[in-house]
Amino acid sequence: MKTFENLEDIWNKQPEVHFISADAIKQKAQAQANVIKVKHTWTIIIIGITVLILASYFVWVAAYKHQTLFIGLGIMITMLLVRFFAEYLSIKKLHALSKEISLTQYATSLQAFYQWRKKIHFVLTPSVYGLYIAGFIMLLPVFKTAFSTGFFWYIIITGVATFIVLGVVIAKQIKKELNMLALLQKHFAGTTK
Repeated sequence: MKTFENLEDIWNKQPEVHFISADAIKQKAQAQANVIKVKHTWTIIIIGITVLILASYFVWVAAYKHQTLFIGLGIMITMLLVRFFAEYLSIKKLHALSKEISLTQYATSLQAFYQWRKKIHFVLTPSVYGLYIAGFIMLLPVFKTAFSTGFFWYIIITGVATFIVLGVVIAKQIKKELNMLALLQKHFAGTTK
């Protein structure tokens, strides 16, 4: 009987296991999706404001009269519009995820969304970022002749700093989304088609 009492003691000393219901997991996933929607909305707003600023500058300096300025600003504005459109599509796809489906179906839909975002991050983002920087570099000779040496160096230093900070922020966001995709794939393996 001593062995049974030892087993009973061991059994009683086990920590209590709390299981999370499928509804609780689904609610948490939907809350996370809402956070992502807000972030996408802010990204769209920031890109939109930047496009308006660049477009205003484009008109103010009559960029259409100067080929280099026209091409440089044109590339920058176009790349921001491409990114704006990609973020708009992302938020539409996220809003389209139905909350009235099972947890595994929701996880499958979310995985498909993050797979689509992965394509954006590895194809579109580097292209947009690189071409935006190229547009900025094209403007530098124009800025050098139009502005004082001090202000020209200010533009270069703040431009480089902005591109570095923006690159870090983009890399962190990509990493977060890839981690979310990996987590979904790990916990819902076999649910994707």
